[in-house]
Amino acid sequence: MSVLVEKLCQQFRKEWSSGRPDLSAFLSSLPDKDRHEVAPHLIEIDVSHRVRAGEQPTPDDYQQL
Repeated sequence: MSVLVEKLCQQFRKEWSSGRPDLSAFLSSLPDKDRHEVAPHLIEIDVSHRVRAGEQPTPDDYQQL
């Protein structure tokens, strides 16, 4: 994992610690190249947090990203 991806993942985890972040908005703020590289990692983090919160995320939840 690149340093940039790790930093973005840490930032997203931090946002989760303050409440549920908007993954779509987070990704939209990134340049295309970075967005494509980091999206799978952020989705994994998002799914993990949502499951811990008792949700049942589905692939459809991430279709528009």
